Amino acid sequence: QAAMLTIVRSHFHAAAKQCTASVAVSRTQQQRGLVVLCGWLGAKEAHLAKYDELARQAPCNVQNDDGNTAETQLGHTRVLSFIAPAIMLLKNEQAIETFYCTLADRILRQARVLAIKTGSAEPLVFYALSGNGAISLGLLLKALRTQLGESRHARMKPPVVSGVIYDSAPCVIDTPLLARGYLGLATARLCKRPQYKHPIATPLFEAYFSALMRCWPSRRKLLDDSLNELLHAGLSQPLMEDTEAANAVAPPRQLVLISEGDTLVLRKDVLSFFAKQNDLALRHDRASSLGVKTLDFGPDSEHVGHFRHQPKRYAEAVRSFLNKAHSSRWHDEFSSEE
Repeated sequence: QAAMLTIVRSHFHAAAKQCTASVAVSRTQQQRGLVVLCGWLGAKEAHLAKYDELARQAPCNVQNDDGNTAETQLGHTRVLSFIAPAIMLLKNEQAIETFYCTLADRILRQARVLAIKTGSAEPLVFYALSGNGAISLGLLLKALRTQLGESRHARMKPPVVSGVIYDSAPCVIDTPLLARGYLGLATARLCKRPQYKHPIATPLFEAYFSALMRCWPSRRKLLDDSLNELLHAGLSQPLMEDTEAANAVAPPRQLVLISEGDTLVLRKDVLSFFAKQNDLALRHDRASSLGVKTLDFGPDSEHVGHFRHQPKRYAEAVRSFLNKAHSSRWHDEFSSEE
């Protein structure tokens, strides 16, 4: 048991260290914005490299000194990436809170440095890959608000979240999805290719996670709380505790990248999530502020395989989204295209 705890602890320390700036700062490049990339279950840094490259090389509208927008040029977007470890569900609440608060502290430090260098608070964009990335994002949003209340960040104005990109996410994390996800992780390591259904293994995985959720209700609450964070993140600014201030600023726009060929996070479940978000927006009289754009990659694109399957279309969509996320007229431009 002691050996297992040591292994688990090392996993968390290694994952926390991955939240670092992915590129060096160039004096000749304009720094615009901060992108936080949340990786999928079992991903490695090498897997995220192309998403990292795509995010930081997105062109940006650079402002002239007089405030007018100059022609679009290649700017520099700072990217922080991390992967929540596969043993997350087996950790206690204190360890999970520590993990995400550590990440949140680093993100806020990077945001402060960027604000000092540019002379203004630059927008924050989150980029969540798969269910693991989405759940990580929900927990991270809560940790960011907690850290903003700490004395070392008390004088810092909460960063404005201008957008969220979801690739093969989000949806309700239920027992069948957990079984498919961890079965995919196991088969990917054994066979180099994930399999999400198996006549013998699937019932065993489902029985395990069903028992886990039944005997450990705090795990169910953790997942539900994270999903609730994501639902509300599209309605108002998620890092502002003051409701009036949060509603005064336009909520983050959301880019959703899905496919019929995704057999892990099903297309219908992702659409169901945004239907719930729309219902929530209607109840809170925020429907006019809700901005969601969905891009479907068809029946041949697998889970988190959209970039590989249609690289040009995928890259153009993400670059366009990130480019406009740095624009002062971002919400008008986004709404006009819906």
